[in-house]
Amino acid sequence: KAGGAYVPLDPSYPRERLAYILNDAQARVVLTQTEYLPLFSDTSIHAVCLDEDWADAVDAHVPVHVSPGQLAYVIYTSGSTGNPKGVMITHESLCNFVRLAGSALDVDRRDVYMQTASIAYALSVRQLMIPLAKGAMVVLANAEEMRDPLMLFQLIKRRGITLMDMVPSFWRTCIHRLAELSDEERHDLLDNSLRRIVSIGEPLSSDIPYDWAFRFGHKTKLVNIFGQTETTGVVATYPIPNEPPAKPGIVPIGKSIPETKLYLLDASLKPVQVGEPGELCVSNPCLARGYLNRPDLSAEKFIPNPFHDGFSPRLYRTGDMAVQRADGNIEFLGRGDHQVKIRGQRLELGEVESAIRRHTAVRECAVMARGDQPDEKYLAAYVVTNDKSLSAADLRGFVREILPDYMVPSVFVFLDEMPLTPNGKLNRLALPDPSTLATVDKNSRSFDEPRNQIETSIASIWLDLLKLDRVGIHENFFDLGGHSLMSVRMFARIERDLGVRLPYTSLFHATTIAQIAGLVANASEDVTQWKIVVPVRTGGNKSPFFGVHAHEGGVLFWRDIVSYLPTDQPFYALQAVGVDGIQTPLNRIPDMARLYIGEMRKVQPHGPYYIGGYSMGGEIAFEIAQQLVGQGERVDLLVLLDTRNPNRSIRPMTRDESGVLAAELDAPLPMKKGGILRQKLAGHYLRLSALTPRERLAYLVNQVTIRIKRSSVFTLARVFKAMGKRLPDRILLVYLRLRHSDALVNYVPVVYPGKVTLFRASQTLAANPVDSPLGWGPLAAGGLDVYHFDAPHEIVYPEYAKDVAAQLKECLKKARGE
Repeated sequence: KAGGAYVPLDPSYPRERLAYILNDAQARVVLTQTEYLPLFSDTSIHAVCLDEDWADAVDAHVPVHVSPGQLAYVIYTSGSTGNPKGVMITHESLCNFVRLAGSALDVDRRDVYMQTASIAYALSVRQLMIPLAKGAMVVLANAEEMRDPLMLFQLIKRRGITLMDMVPSFWRTCIHRLAELSDEERHDLLDNSLRRIVSIGEPLSSDIPYDWAFRFGHKTKLVNIFGQTETTGVVATYPIPNEPPAKPGIVPIGKSIPETKLYLLDASLKPVQVGEPGELCVSNPCLARGYLNRPDLSAEKFIPNPFHDGFSPRLYRTGDMAVQRADGNIEFLGRGDHQVKIRGQRLELGEVESAIRRHTAVRECAVMARGDQPDEKYLAAYVVTNDKSLSAADLRGFVREILPDYMVPSVFVFLDEMPLTPNGKLNRLALPDPSTLATVDKNSRSFDEPRNQIETSIASIWLDLLKLDRVGIHENFFDLGGHSLMSVRMFARIERDLGVRLPYTSLFHATTIAQIAGLVANASEDVTQWKIVVPVRTGGNKSPFFGVHAHEGGVLFWRDIVSYLPTDQPFYALQAVGVDGIQTPLNRIPDMARLYIGEMRKVQPHGPYYIGGYSMGGEIAFEIAQQLVGQGERVDLLVLLDTRNPNRSIRPMTRDESGVLAAELDAPLPMKKGGILRQKLAGHYLRLSALTPRERLAYLVNQVTIRIKRSSVFTLARVFKAMGKRLPDRILLVYLRLRHSDALVNYVPVVYPGKVTLFRASQTLAANPVDSPLGWGPLAAGGLDVYHFDAPHEIVYPEYAKDVAAQLKECLKKARGE
């Protein structure tokens, strides 16, 4: 309105980066909110707070004439000099982009477009400008919804979203998260209004759209698009065929949008032949003016167009290498320089290297993108230091003060010297793959050689699993990068090589090679026998806390939380029947509760009891408390750690006034298997009635496939049991989840007479409000205490354990009246 250009700033960026952008852009005014004022305390810029100063704004026509060549905005992207560079977009380029990209992507006024990108990211221009210019509605997803796939797709269904964009890495996360749901829950969530999903920001692996279309059967158009900030956003599109790919690989970026010409050129800027790789260059009327205050770089990247194609007098050299297929579609090959994309964000490796070099102890460094899959890329930093005491944690904390999180290397590798080419330049190809090295801080590692054959065998297993070149017998498995899933493989190898089956819970007390070897050497029934109650900490004279397993049956996740609890607080974990791979897992929560109570009473015959469970374990803990109270015992603390609302698919399905399928919550629940089966069949019929004949066939095929897979797993379980053999780990995990899913689906909780304490993760709160009809509030007759944590659903992970333990400690003190 005032005729100026805007510069978007992300408040999550470090203050130093924000200050550099404001200074480089010579910004005169910043529009912000009161809570972000501290970010600009070191600058002299005039701040206008929209939440305080809006009332003073003058709503009047400003007589300003804006010409097409004037700047509309400047967006800063990663720069190779160590500082970000500003890309200047004019009104003419923006208008052309909205016109061309809006036509290419088929947006009309009936659409509801979901906005997910940060305003500091070029994608936000497309997500806002195009739908608004077309008269469509824009729905803004909040930060929690953009991190949690379930919350995001609940928003999509609730608001009738028709168009959305996804970065491939997050798309893969969505697939993994949705795959954890029951078939009915996932189908209900994906029964939405989406007509197109656009992949943007990273190379797209073909297995992602394949899984979406054929594994989930979601009927929507899938499109891969390609663009850059310097071209205002989109230069090529590729409608992904609704058929399995001929071979796995990277999805093509497709063909150019209207009024756009894509050239593949060699080093002499001559076109290459079809099938030959070349640098991708762009000619269209949407090109940026150049880089702010960088005439040298502007001249290098925006060159005169030698082809005189009528679209633009200039060409933009993207630095991307690509190849044209015989069908005219273009395939992306990778960067031709040191730019990479991490989690959908483009960055210059040079900027990350520059930040690391600012540490006084760093002599040399190099940064590379590692990872086999395009959407699983991570940054690895190679460092030569002047101070051998410098650790990876020190460097990571230092860099985090300078750069955004996506630019902080995941791995730091310390080298004595950098590998060089014969002419003295850095030989990046000779930098070691971090997966073949020990990525822990070697300076602090003790090293003691194995003393006997058992320790030697276990050390060999560790070297292979942890990708180490050497290991000491007193080093901690978890400190070296081990985790619960890896422990499963470790114990399977120990059983195979040494003939002793140790329970996974041995890692509560034996975390070194020497300790595990001691268990193997002194193997007895007391050591190797599977038990429901696992003593995690037995010392102390207080009443113990009992922590229940989650969906997969194991209890190792309690380890980190217990480490932060007072040393005089006893703690016992309850693991599921069947985690040993021999017994059949239970599939009814009331049966689990009865069995667990019997084992708990062997430790603590009478109350008061203190019980808790994570995720599914919360529902089991809820039922344990119900039964204990029914037996006349006191339960002074019941904690549910981010346990979702007990809304399960056995409730009858109905269509509301708008035709949306929903659970009929007030309907009586069938108590016999026949009634449950009839109810499920009725739900399937309702879903099928809304589908086309082709969609019905796909739905039925999908349901049959799921049941065949399920039947196969159950058959294998029966075969192994009949043979008296342990179920292999890869099958055991699936088997446990299937049996426990049955337990969840068929569990119908009733009102509990006592108080419920709920630990809520921020990323799941919006999807499961505590005061909803399906929430825990109506089930807690004695009241509901809720404590919030800034965390995803995986609230028990090590990075959140300290906060969870601190709150659990306070809840225990309150329950005891201390």
